[in-house]
Amino acid sequence: MADSAAPKVPVVWKTDPSEADRLLGKRARPVLDGIIDLMQHAAVERKWPLEQINIRYRHDMEFPEWEILRVCAVLKADLETAEEYYR
Repeated sequence: MADSAAPKVPVVWKTDPSEADRLLGKRARPVLDGIIDLMQHAAVERKWPLEQINIRYRHDMEFPEWEILRVCAVLKADLETAEEYYR
Protein backbone atom coordinates (compact mmCIF):
# COMPACT_ATOMS: atom_id res chain seq x y z
CA MET A 1 0.00 0.00 0.00
CA ALA A 2 2.72 2.49 0.91
CA ASP A 3 4.95 3.87 -1.82
CA SER A 4 8.12 1.80 -1.72
CA ALA A 5 10.20 4.83 -2.80
CA ALA A 6 8.90 6.97 0.06
CA PRO A 7 10.86 6.85 3.30
CA LYS A 8 9.01 5.17 6.14
CA VAL A 9 8.87 6.77 9.54
CA PRO A 10 9.99 4.75 12.53
CA VAL A 11 7.52 2.62 14.45
CA VAL A 12 8.34 3.02 18.14
CA TRP A 13 7.12 0.33 20.51
CA LYS A 14 6.51 1.93 23.91
CA THR A 15 5.83 -1.57 25.22
CA ASP A 16 7.02 -5.09 24.50
CA PRO A 17 5.67 -6.19 21.06
CA SER A 18 4.83 -9.58 22.58
CA GLU A 19 2.00 -7.84 24.50
CA ALA A 20 0.43 -6.86 21.18
CA ASP A 21 0.86 -10.40 19.89
CA ARG A 22 -0.76 -11.83 23.02
CA LEU A 23 -3.64 -9.36 22.89
CA LEU A 24 -4.30 -9.54 19.16
CA GLY A 25 -3.38 -13.11 18.42
CA LYS A 26 -1.82 -14.43 15.22
CA ARG A 27 -4.79 -13.62 13.00
CA ALA A 28 -5.16 -9.98 14.06
CA ARG A 29 -1.48 -8.99 14.03
CA PRO A 30 -1.58 -8.47 10.23
CA VAL A 31 -4.41 -5.99 10.85
CA LEU A 32 -2.09 -3.93 13.08
CA ASP A 33 0.60 -4.09 10.39
CA GLY A 34 -2.00 -2.92 7.85
CA ILE A 35 -2.99 0.02 10.05
CA ILE A 36 0.67 1.05 10.34
CA ASP A 37 1.07 0.74 6.57
CA LEU A 38 -2.08 2.81 6.01
CA MET A 39 -0.77 5.56 8.31
CA GLN A 40 2.54 5.59 6.41
CA HIS A 41 0.72 5.73 3.06
CA ALA A 42 -1.66 8.51 4.14
CA ALA A 43 1.24 10.59 5.44
CA VAL A 44 3.01 10.36 2.08
CA GLU A 45 -0.11 10.95 -0.01
CA ARG A 46 -1.31 13.91 2.05
CA LYS A 47 2.15 15.28 2.84
CA TRP A 48 1.61 15.06 6.59
CA PRO A 49 4.62 15.90 8.77
CA LEU A 50 4.58 12.40 10.29
CA GLU A 51 7.59 11.95 12.55
CA GLN A 52 6.90 8.51 14.02
CA ILE A 53 4.21 6.00 14.94
CA ASN A 54 4.00 5.01 18.60
CA ILE A 55 2.44 1.78 19.81
CA ARG A 56 1.60 1.34 23.48
CA TYR A 57 -0.20 -1.39 25.42
CA ARG A 58 -1.90 -0.69 28.73
CA HIS A 59 -4.71 -1.66 31.06
CA ASP A 60 -7.50 0.80 31.63
CA MET A 61 -7.44 2.12 35.21
CA GLU A 62 -11.22 2.53 35.43
CA PHE A 63 -12.01 -0.82 33.82
CA PRO A 64 -9.21 -3.24 34.77
CA GLU A 65 -10.54 -5.97 32.49
CA TRP A 66 -9.99 -3.73 29.45
CA GLU A 67 -6.71 -4.04 27.60
CA ILE A 68 -5.79 -1.27 25.18
CA LEU A 69 -3.37 -1.19 22.28
CA ARG A 70 -2.98 2.40 21.15
CA VAL A 71 -1.47 3.31 17.79
CA CYS A 72 -0.61 7.00 17.68
CA ALA A 73 0.65 9.12 14.79
CA VAL A 74 3.20 11.67 16.00
CA LEU A 75 3.25 14.74 13.77
CA LYS A 76 5.81 17.52 13.93
CA ALA A 77 4.81 20.95 12.73
CA ASP A 78 4.84 24.56 13.80
CA LEU A 79 1.54 26.27 14.64
CA GLU A 80 1.06 27.79 11.17
CA THR A 81 1.59 24.45 9.44
CA ALA A 82 -0.74 22.70 11.89
CA GLU A 83 -3.47 25.26 11.18
CA GLU A 84 -3.15 24.54 7.45
CA TYR A 85 -3.77 20.82 8.07
CA TYR A 86 -6.68 21.61 10.36
CA ARG A 87 -8.61 23.53 7.66
